[in-house]
Amino acid sequence: MKTTVTPLQDNQVRLEVEVPAEELGSSLDRAARELSKSVSLKGFRRGKVPRKILERHVGRDAILQEAVRFAVPEFLARAVEAEEIDLVGRPEVESVDTNPDGPLAFGAVVDLRPVVEMCDPSEVSVQLESSLVVEEEEIQKEIDALRERFADLTAVPRGARKGDYVLINLEVTALDGKVESLSRPDFHYEVGSGSVVEELDTELEGKRAGEILQFRADLPENLPDHGGERGSFSVLVKEVKEKELPALDDEWVGSSSEFDTVAELEEEVRSAIGRVKRMQSRREAEEKALEALTERVGLVPPPSVVTEEVELRVENLSRQLEGSGLHFEDFLEKSGQSLDEIKESYRPDAAKAVSAVFLLRALADYEGISVTEEEIDEEIATLAQQTGEKPDKVRRKLAKTGRLQSIESGMLRRKTLSCLVGKVALVDSTGASVDLSVDTDEEDLVS
Repeated sequence: MKTTVTPLQDNQVRLEVEVPAEELGSSLDRAARELSKSVSLKGFRRGKVPRKILERHVGRDAILQEAVRFAVPEFLARAVEAEEIDLVGRPEVESVDTNPDGPLAFGAVVDLRPVVEMCDPSEVSVQLESSLVVEEEEIQKEIDALRERFADLTAVPRGARKGDYVLINLEVTALDGKVESLSRPDFHYEVGSGSVVEELDTELEGKRAGEILQFRADLPENLPDHGGERGSFSVLVKEVKEKELPALDDEWVGSSSEFDTVAELEEEVRSAIGRVKRMQSRREAEEKALEALTERVGLVPPPSVVTEEVELRVENLSRQLEGSGLHFEDFLEKSGQSLDEIKESYRPDAAKAVSAVFLLRALADYEGISVTEEEIDEEIATLAQQTGEKPDKVRRKLAKTGRLQSIESGMLRRKTLSCLVGKVALVDSTGASVDLSVDTDEEDLVS
């Protein structure tokens, strides 16, 4: 076997491989065995047809083409090993040249594993758009949402407004009759919720009890019957009710929550919002730190690995659609997109995900980060507690299904991300330093 390696752009090489005819014997034998399984000849069992007789029946070219299917991956792997090429992804095989009496020649473009010259993460600065500050308006909004749940509905002799509840008889028809999934008597509907069609909210505003509405609108796409069709709506307004929120005082707080005073409730809401904001800021910091460090070290994700990630995401989308009862082809038709357009829309995020994998590996090596056996044991113990099984049994299951390695990889990723976020310089929109490594005093987060 003779190989030639030619460097290309984008961290790729082209392999030219030439395999002498005498080295193809095992591939030809294997091809003959496989073809004989599908050939029925009188006097011979399937899979037991002698090669010379098989050649007369299917032709030598058919056996050769089948042999090439086995030989190319085998000799490509040998060439990669012989040339000590650190490849990633699937090689793109092209220009296969077969000669019945000569050598097998083919070329392949191979992506090389990116060599990352890591820099000190503390040299990278990231600006966060999210804020850790908990505004008083945010606290009041959450408390008002709680009060809404305990609101009383009182009938009023006026036209309906956004936020009111109306008692209506709703009947919807399409070309072939009544739309059962939308029609309902004595329906308590919140004006402005948009939970049926937007036109219903528009028509209801200003209407009083006793009024009848009739209008046409497009039916929701997700209806099990008549989705997307044009429908006729007939609505009888029977009653208009407004919400009366309970007074925000200690008595109401004590009767409707686990707290005794308004101050205690406000403090808990403040803490909960602060925790959510901290998680949001951390997710933003992780994403932006990865992007900034990727750009800083000049990492280019291998094209073949990005393509594999795109294909995986399309497969996941197809499975999700099938699970909801929608065929992938129907989804493409409804969305007005082609398969290639779907793939291209996934490519930017797929490239980021692939870059993150190689970057975090390089950063873990640079920082000397690893996962200890004790940490793996702790993770397995947590999983065992969740499933109610013994840790040893959980470990055996994970090892048997090949998930133990993925759990370790996930733990290493989290540790490395935590290290990255802890080392990059995080600033807010004003340029002030942001610290996500420890909880900040909640009082300092209130403006």
